[in-house]
Amino acid sequence: MLDFQATGRNLTGCLHDPEIVGGPNPQGRRTLGYWYRRMCPLPDLSCDYGVDYEITLSKACLDLEQKGYVDTESLRHYPSILFGLEMAMRHYEQGGWRHYDTPFSRGQAGIPINGLIWMGDYKYMLEQVEEKMKEGFRCVKLKIGAIDFDRELSLLKHIRTHFSAKEIELRVDANGAFTPRRRWIN
Repeated sequence: MLDFQATGRNLTGCLHDPEIVGGPNPQGRRTLGYWYRRMCPLPDLSCDYGVDYEITLSKACLDLEQKGYVDTESLRHYPSILFGLEMAMRHYEQGGWRHYDTPFSRGQAGIPINGLIWMGDYKYMLEQVEEKMKEGFRCVKLKIGAIDFDRELSLLKHIRTHFSAKEIELRVDANGAFTPRRRWIN
């Protein structure tokens, strides 16, 4: 389930916690809101998010309840719903939330991946890099394209002067922020 610790910013705007739909169910059954939070569609980013998303999710949950299986063909254009329901079925079949008994699944260890640096002004992005370094990340991915290109290059140069390539691997994610001509950076 997505619970953003901070507002994330990308080219389409700001990402906040996904909205919850549906309401409490007096019978104690999982509500549409419960499942919706687990599908985590992001408005304007998820390929399957749209005006019919909640209707499709509601129908898929009802079909699953009535048929006892996930109708994968009818959900091909809704990968977040398909993935979410397939995972829910696996959890149900295994009688719990854990698929594997590992330090990660027990909550004892994280997965060593890059620390994500959300778009923002120069100072905010630099603060995030420094925080990720304190947290032990040795690879950071900066979402770029929202501020002046020269400022972003300056930020990357600043990071590199303070952290060597052995200390930190830098990755950038422009998500279509640049025109084809602008993508060629020497």
